[in-house]
Amino acid sequence: MARDGHRLAQFAERLTIVRAVWSIAAVAIALTVGAAALARLVEPRTFDTFGEACWWALQTVSTVGYGDIVPVTVGGRTIGSALMLLGVAFVPAITSIVVAILVSQLKQRSGRRAERDLDVAARLERLEQSLPPRPDEGTR
Repeated sequence: MARDGHRLAQFAERLTIVRAVWSIAAVAIALTVGAAALARLVEPRTFDTFGEACWWALQTVSTVGYGDIVPVTVGGRTIGSALMLLGVAFVPAITSIVVAILVSQLKQRSGRRAERDLDVAARLERLEQSLPPRPDEGTR
């Protein structure tokens, strides 16, 4: 378990916009292909080809649902129901988590920049105080 936590932490540290998009796409694709494979196994008569099953799964996970192909057995409808719920809940949740990680990274970078700016300002102030007064300034 600690190993998984370590992997998640590494993923979060290395996350970029490009990796985020690919991660979200990978989750959606995995759900679609997995549900298509299950639907094809459970309802081979309804889903004549794997391509048809993928088309149905893509419609379902995206919640478009054209209705041109629909499961008719309890098993097929159960897969469809699970896929619909995952499409409206899981994929957006993954997207939200990824966005939260990116926002957190941005805040950390911004905080480090602010600390660095304060440090530079403090150093400049110390340098300025150590210099003799300029003739046009008078005494300090």
